[in-house]
Amino acid sequence: MMLAKLILVALVTVGAMQSAPAPSNDTPTSLPSADPKILMKAQEWFYRFQTGKIDRSQLDVRTNNGLTQQMVAGEEKTLQALGRPSKWLYFGSQPVQYAVGYEFGIQFKHARVLEHIAFDADGKIAGLQFQVYPY
Repeated sequence: MMLAKLILVALVTVGAMQSAPAPSNDTPTSLPSADPKILMKAQEWFYRFQTGKIDRSQLDVRTNNGLTQQMVAGEEKTLQALGRPSKWLYFGSQPVQYAVGYEFGIQFKHARVLEHIAFDADGKIAGLQFQVYPY
């Protein structure tokens, strides 16, 4: 099943994140802890895309200019079909161009989503990507 990817700015993805996530019973036991503020933003933006309610004031100029209403509608349709997440996992962070990228796994009954979200030095969202892996 081919699902559209939403890539805002050139958000570089870690090679390990490119492979499909393991089934839900293979959740790693030792993961880093996410900064609660970053986790809350990742969750907020997942739900924003799931409902199509985007707050453009939180986006940097490049990301705002690159995000079309068609992209939002496509992601809304894809993510809304997944329902409510059952679990959030934090995989870590790394520098990405002019920002810091954070990687999260979101678990659902029949799929997993990898969310990559990056923030610039001003706290604006400098990149965002969702990758859906059905199982």
